[in-house]
Amino acid sequence: MIVPDAERWRRLSLLFDELLDLEPGQRQALLDTLRAEDAALADELASLLADAERAEQAHFLDGTAAPPAATLADQRIGAYVLEAPIGQGGTGTVWRARRADGLFERAVAFKLLHPSLIGHIGALRFEREGKVLARLVHPNIARLLDAGVTLAGQPYLVLELVDGDRIDRHCDEAQLGIAERVALFRVVLDAVAHAHRHLVIHRDIKPGNILVDRQGNVKLLDFGIAKLLQAGEGGDAGELTVEGARVLTPDYAAPEQLRGELVSTATDVYALGVLLYELLAGRHPTVPRQASPVDALRATLEVDPDRLGTAVTVTGLGSAEMLERIAQARGTSPVRLRRQLAGDLENIVGKTLRKEPAARYPTVDALAEDLRRWKAGEPVMARPDSLAYRASRFVGRHRGGVAASAIALLAILAGVAGTISQARRAEQQSERATREAAQAKLERDRAVVDGQLQRGTNEFLQLVLRDSAGNDPGAVRRQLDRATELIARTKFEQPIVKVALLRQTAGRYAELGDIAAARRLLESAIDATAGTELALPTSGVPVNLACSHARYLHEMDEQLAAIAELDRADRLIAAGADVGVPSRVACMQSRVYAQSALGQRDRAVATARDALQQLEKAGIASGEQHRLMRSVLSQALMEAGRPAEAMAIARPLLAESTAAQGRTSIAVLRRSSVVTGLTRLGGDPLAALALSNADRDDAARVFGPGHEDAALALEHGRILLALGRGAEAAPMLARATAESRRSGRIAFTLAAGIAEIDARLEAGDVRGAASTWSELAPLRAKAVAEGRPSAIDLLLLESRLAATRGDARAVLAPLEAAQKRVEADGGVANPMAFDVALARAEAMLAAGEPAAAALPVAEQALGAARATSLDPQRSSLVGQALLVRARILERAGRVDDMRRDAAEAARQLAPTLGDGHPATRAASRLAAIA
Repeated sequence: MIVPDAERWRRLSLLFDELLDLEPGQRQALLDTLRAEDAALADELASLLADAERAEQAHFLDGTAAPPAATLADQRIGAYVLEAPIGQGGTGTVWRARRADGLFERAVAFKLLHPSLIGHIGALRFEREGKVLARLVHPNIARLLDAGVTLAGQPYLVLELVDGDRIDRHCDEAQLGIAERVALFRVVLDAVAHAHRHLVIHRDIKPGNILVDRQGNVKLLDFGIAKLLQAGEGGDAGELTVEGARVLTPDYAAPEQLRGELVSTATDVYALGVLLYELLAGRHPTVPRQASPVDALRATLEVDPDRLGTAVTVTGLGSAEMLERIAQARGTSPVRLRRQLAGDLENIVGKTLRKEPAARYPTVDALAEDLRRWKAGEPVMARPDSLAYRASRFVGRHRGGVAASAIALLAILAGVAGTISQARRAEQQSERATREAAQAKLERDRAVVDGQLQRGTNEFLQLVLRDSAGNDPGAVRRQLDRATELIARTKFEQPIVKVALLRQTAGRYAELGDIAAARRLLESAIDATAGTELALPTSGVPVNLACSHARYLHEMDEQLAAIAELDRADRLIAAGADVGVPSRVACMQSRVYAQSALGQRDRAVATARDALQQLEKAGIASGEQHRLMRSVLSQALMEAGRPAEAMAIARPLLAESTAAQGRTSIAVLRRSSVVTGLTRLGGDPLAALALSNADRDDAARVFGPGHEDAALALEHGRILLALGRGAEAAPMLARATAESRRSGRIAFTLAAGIAEIDARLEAGDVRGAASTWSELAPLRAKAVAEGRPSAIDLLLLESRLAATRGDARAVLAPLEAAQKRVEADGGVANPMAFDVALARAEAMLAAGEPAAAALPVAEQALGAARATSLDPQRSSLVGQALLVRARILERAGRVDDMRRDAAEAARQLAPTLGDGHPATRAASRLAAIA
């Protein structure tokens, strides 16, 4: 058999898929038409159809010949029992099914794929990848619940069963207006954007894959199935096999799909544009009704779509009757419909349907943002096609195709719109008086970017997408390492390309906790601007780089250097550097971190609030940057010892972020850890332990089971320490200390080391504690010299180490020094006020100090505990303060008061520390004294 070339395979596969969906009579008619054009092609198609019919009649499910489809009812495949057929298409059959092993009872959609679709992918890879995609959780995505392969090798998918109608039919039957249709479409965009952030591209968006149920809820179907069928066993996303070619519907496929080029987020943007065009205008943008498959392919590749205003005319729709029907389905008249669609809305739709990927919206988020702006009456990024654009597109088409969008590459690499798209949005948020000038600059930037980002783009995208499986240990790190290698060996014609890629890649290393690698890449980006136009006084690039650099300096505990870098950025802005609100806010975010680390707590909170207000004043009251700034504010409040205020922001923010991004997002994981830490700091370590266990489970899915995130390990160790499980916490905290030092997170190293020493002392490992204390000597000296908040922690540790030597004077002296620092820096409002007062009261008891001297200190501890606790009626902090006061009252002979405090302490400690905690047992004993 002669193997056809790749171009012929693509055409053959698309036509074969079309034929499979036709009735026998229609199938033969199309074959006859094709035979007149290309007899050899028609013969090949006829042969494939015959093979498909034989396979369907004799395919195997469980090792025996399968009966006709109607008799498959009640058969069990894996854990599922088939009940009734739902539908059939070119890729296989869909059944209503139920799970038979008792794990859950609800009905599911069971999709038996054609055996040929598994191809060379391999059964094991298919099943593994299916389980990865099953973690793609979004309220508007019909979940892929399971995937497997029968004993005979036939793949199957188990999906959430959705009872609804196609989105286009739903809109027409409900007679939704244009604004309502756009609002429903934006829900679809949110679902697609969620999957793109998880490196999953749909490839087959169409009305039949988007259902709306009776309550008006949108569900996107088959998300991720294309991924299962497209990639080869080695993960080569660039090899377009016949299996991969079938994962599209020609009428909704982007030109690059039909040409067999690499797909990207821009591919889904095109399909979404076709869908939006149909929802608004009631017709396909390029393919005429009743067009043959060959004509449909030619139209997608060569025909420019009518503008929406032209589409809803008698000429555009073919008859006055059709125009009236289309307008009526949208609750309006033909004249009003044309008026509603004209202008910015048709520009937005037109931008999604550009033939070249680079000319479309770089991300689904960018498309959603433009639709939001249209709704709000704000300027949009989309502009009408220019003569220059149409001419360049014509030339490009006849050269045989264009490269995939480099802006889309940045979006996939970053998980959100990259530096360039952020700059565009930022400029459009400037004052009305400068909007026209800003827009002109954006258009220039767009032209520059489209011309610059060509070399190596397809290869880069292929490498980045190769290891997108979330359960593959080290996959994310391998992606970044490959990206870094490719950037290093690629010669870029324009420095902005290299700078943008280096900065984005550095940010991803930072998310993984490798600050040393992030800083190296960021400094390479700074070097790449030297001697170029990027270093000019009017350029905003040095500002963005300086603020990112400051963030990494903060992580490496160079706080004064970070502040100096941020001050330099402010001077550049004052001198006329061209930056927008998002860039300014990113700089303020870095300043918040450095201020908190230096103990400038009130300044940090004020800076965070100011940054959030600037975003909202610029119209950015939602989206990821707004969520990020709210997260920064909650952390600043937590560092300031204001957990109740912090939790009021952190808890709803986590719920919102999880709904938008899912639990496998690194950003969501960090926000969840903030809620966990606040729960511990607010006085409920037992509840925090449950949250921390969930965080670590999610981290294993994000980073791989062999990776232990240092930040999560530190929080988990602190929780165990609070619960009196020092022996269990010590090795975990030791690993967190070592990992922080290795990755360059020096500020984190000191915090982890302090917790490690505490845990070792709790576990009785005095020698190990002393050893770690010595190793931290340089960091300790720096913290004390710069007056950091950790200096108080170090004084508490010094006291505890002295207690192991039995030196009472040496125990109390550091505590008195710590108390002076607290009083000089906020008093009871200082986050360390409770810890210091509690330690002093306990030390005074141990040293035999008079009750009259110790009691006021215990009162201080109780006041600080109540001020710090999330719930003063259920707090381990309040319980510990009551316990130490009860012990002092016992010494003073006030037995009734002692029993009252002890009983209340036991009541608060039992649910927050556990019945077996030494403090809970001690409180219960005191309460029971006669």
